[in-house]
Amino acid sequence: MKVALKKVSELQRELDFEVSKDRVSAKLDEVHKELGKVSDQNAREELLRKLVPEVYQEGIKKENLFPIDMPEISDVIFKDGVVTFKARFEVKPDVTIRDYKGIKVKRKSNKVTDEDIDKTLEFFKRGKGKDFKIDEDFARGLGYPTLEEFKKSLVRQLEFDKDRRNRMDLENQLIEDLFDVIPDFSSVMLWSPTSTRGDRTNEEAFFGRTDHRVSAGG
Repeated sequence: MKVALKKVSELQRELDFEVSKDRVSAKLDEVHKELGKVSDQNAREELLRKLVPEVYQEGIKKENLFPIDMPEISDVIFKDGVVTFKARFEVKPDVTIRDYKGIKVKRKSNKVTDEDIDKTLEFFKRGKGKDFKIDEDFARGLGYPTLEEFKKSLVRQLEFDKDRRNRMDLENQLIEDLFDVIPDFSSVMLWSPTSTRGDRTNEEAFFGRTDHRVSAGG
């Protein structure tokens, strides 16, 4: 197997494959044994269905590449006993971790203010009409013995929510300071080359993005 690597962009790579006659012939013999007597066209289609994903996996391992999406397979040609095709895909970006010592981050307060409570209570009133009141009956209707207990529980929940948001804010601050990341990496969907999608097999998912063209000269 011959494989040539091309860097299309910062995240995109393309592999150009050429599979030798001997390997193609051996795989074609396997296909005939499995399928029995079939037309040459059907045998070639089954050959490509099996061979292309197999060779692609070998290629990315050989080049030490780590795709993060399904490959786009194109220019699949079976001619004179040789199979050639191209595979284009995106890879993990290079990430550089900066010196983390001395990094300063600012944590916001988890304190719940009267304004926070009022906003939350106003949320409960939405769509209830002008005469709706947040009172003892309302609290008991939610399972609290008193309105005071309801408000205490509300404060605890608001503190929990603020703490969660503040932790996320700290993480974002650290990420911004620690990493030099390619800007469009955050928009890339992560994918494992061995994963399946729904009920489809790996080969079916793989060939869902394949452009098959079998040369008539093969």
